[in-house]
Amino acid sequence: MATSSATDELRALLSAPPPPTPPNDAAATTDPRQLAFLALQRLRDGGDPQFLFLRTLIELTAKSGVSSSDINTSTPTSTTTTATAMNASDEELCFHCVGGLRYVMLHKWLTYAADFRDTTRDWLVTLGLCGDGRVIPRTVANACLGCAASLWKRGWLSSSNNGASGSNSDGGVSGEQKGAVMVENAEAQAHLVGMMMSHAQHRPSRVASQGELFQLAESLMSRPFASAAGGGGAFNDTSTVYTATQASALLINLLGEIGGTSNSGAYNLPLE
Repeated sequence: MATSSATDELRALLSAPPPPTPPNDAAATTDPRQLAFLALQRLRDGGDPQFLFLRTLIELTAKSGVSSSDINTSTPTSTTTTATAMNASDEELCFHCVGGLRYVMLHKWLTYAADFRDTTRDWLVTLGLCGDGRVIPRTVANACLGCAASLWKRGWLSSSNNGASGSNSDGGVSGEQKGAVMVENAEAQAHLVGMMMSHAQHRPSRVASQGELFQLAESLMSRPFASAAGGGGAFNDTSTVYTATQASALLINLLGEIGGTSNSGAYNLPLE
């Protein structure tokens, strides 16, 4: 996998001239924003073989100056801002990267190792829950939660189809088939897992099962009430209230996935 800046690679791709079009193609456009959107779409539809969506997201979120508190602890911990908030250009790029990552992972699910899928899912949850909405804008945080909910749902579908109870099932693929599709990207995926696990600002809190996920969400949503009842004044703690609100948003996204209000066709599986 290339080691140059993914952000620079992606921005260069978005600003590159479009592929040649027929002389009388009425659909051709010269609008830079539309051309950038079409370039993103081509990258998404092509499967993002260089993992530009995820690598760019890792790089841009590493620029933030907030160290995530451990969302699995029973008591809230403080965070310290040491850098300015994400600028508008980076925010827009991150938002589109999350959307592209969701599409690619759902449609190429079986080409990814279970550890890569689960680490990406848990890291996105961490991005969505941590902070107070300033360094990682809420638009990006909510997109991360929505993507994570989709990955949870896709894992459950694979587990159900394969008669398994965990979230790491590979959808009934044989060992021989699984090895054949994994060889090409195994090294890159392992490298990216390492990047997420050692992320400078946002290290994923690993969640092993559906039960742990719901317990985590319940714990985070109850923190402001528990601290306020104990005289801690947690309703004045912006970070604690924000995290509780985001935990609620995660559950809402999961309910949308389970209830079928999301686009089920995007799972590259038959409609439920």
